[in-house]
Amino acid sequence: MEKHIAEHYQTISQRLTAAKSKTDLTELARYHRTRVQEFQHERLIHLLVTFFFAGLFLASLAAFLATAAMGRLAMNCLLGLLALILFVLELAYIRHYYQLENGVQRLYELTVMIDDKHQEGQNIVQGEFVIIESPFKGNTPAEEAENIAYAKEVMRDSLYRGEAPFASHLLYPQMLDDADEDERRMGIEAGLLIGRSADRTVVYTDRGISPGMKQGIKRAEDEGRPVEYRSLYGSDRRQNDND
Repeated sequence: MEKHIAEHYQTISQRLTAAKSKTDLTELARYHRTRVQEFQHERLIHLLVTFFFAGLFLASLAAFLATAAMGRLAMNCLLGLLALILFVLELAYIRHYYQLENGVQRLYELTVMIDDKHQEGQNIVQGEFVIIESPFKGNTPAEEAENIAYAKEVMRDSLYRGEAPFASHLLYPQMLDDADEDERRMGIEAGLLIGRSADRTVVYTDRGISPGMKQGIKRAEDEGRPVEYRSLYGSDRRQNDND
């Protein structure tokens, strides 16, 4: 059990250091508390066993003293041997419980560290620079406005994950005419060039995958950059982390 506690302590310490977002910390805290509860259960069982053997030892010791007073030598020797064996076992259980208790107390320290880091809000950005892919151009002005609002939501989502996101389709249309194909192409190419220095391309799929997004995905794959598919309202998946 001590080995399992030590392994858990090391694992949680490493994951705590590597945590990059509040989501990572929340998942880590949930896993850690579940494992601590399992260790607490084991500790309780060992404590009960320790008390049980203590009771047996005291009973055998009392019987040993009683038979000694009655002068029953053979019975007295047997009970003395039994009491000695139970005493040795009791010492072993006490030692084991002591080590288990110390191990669980160390895990409580980890719980405090996780909570402190969560509350500090150190935005634990260790800082992946990510390119955001989401739809921009719409068939109607209303659809394009919805795409822009969605792009802002996904940027916020990425920031809360501890990333440093960049969305060229939120930047360049502020200075370029998206209706002009040459200027639109210029903005897309500039965004693709910036993507070369990114750690990852993140594709948000709730509103579909547009031709511009497909171009960004292909460029990422050609350059060997990991691609992650996300949804604000569903599950995430990654590819090319070295696929």
